[in-house]
Amino acid sequence: MSDPIWTTFANLTKITEEADSLLATYSRTIVGHDFGRFTVDVDDEDTETIEDEGNWSCLYHVTNYRVYERTHRLASRGKLALAISFYRYEDDAGNAWPGAKRAKLYVGFAPVAKAWDTYSLFVNGAGDAPSAAYLGDGLWGNHGKDGSLASWFFCLALSSINSRTDLDELALTPASRLMNGASAKDAFQGIEAILAGPDHR
Repeated sequence: MSDPIWTTFANLTKITEEADSLLATYSRTIVGHDFGRFTVDVDDEDTETIEDEGNWSCLYHVTNYRVYERTHRLASRGKLALAISFYRYEDDAGNAWPGAKRAKLYVGFAPVAKAWDTYSLFVNGAGDAPSAAYLGDGLWGNHGKDGSLASWFFCLALSSINSRTDLDELALTPASRLMNGASAKDAFQGIEAILAGPDHR
C-alpha cells in the first residue's frame, strides 16, 4: 500500500521540476513569437515568488518582461506578465469560480508603473481579482480614461501547457492578439484551455 504523504511529496517534486522546465522555456518561446507591432525584451525581466513559510513548496511565481513598440524602441509600452500559480490561499475564498481549484498560468499586460505582481495578478474563489474587473469572455482588466483597455489578464489551466508549442499557441498567441487590439472573443477563439470567469458575471 502506498504512503499518501510520500506520494504527495513525490508528485510535488515532479510538478515543481516541470514548472522549472516551463520557466526555462519562457525566453526562447517569447523570442520566437511574432507580437505584431510590439517586441518583448527577454533581457529586461523582473520576477517575484510567493513561498509558504513552513511549507517546502513554491506556490506562485510571476515574471514580467518589458514591451516596446517596434517603431519606438526607447518608449516602453508596458510589461507582459507570465505567472504560474499552483495554489494560493485566496483560491479558497469563495466557491463561485471553478477555475480557483485548478493550477493556473496567468498571462497579463499592464503599464510599466502598474505592472502585475503577486498582489494583483490572481483571481480568488469568488471569481474576483483585487485590481481588475471581470470583462467577460475569459478576460479580466481595466479601462483607461479614454475608454481603451489599459491593462488585462487571462488564465489557462496549467495542465494544458506541456511544451513550448503549447506555451506559444495557448498563451502567447492570444496575448499578442489582445496587445494588437483584438477582442477577447477573437483572441481566445479555438483555445479551450482559457478559464472563463463565474457564470453569473
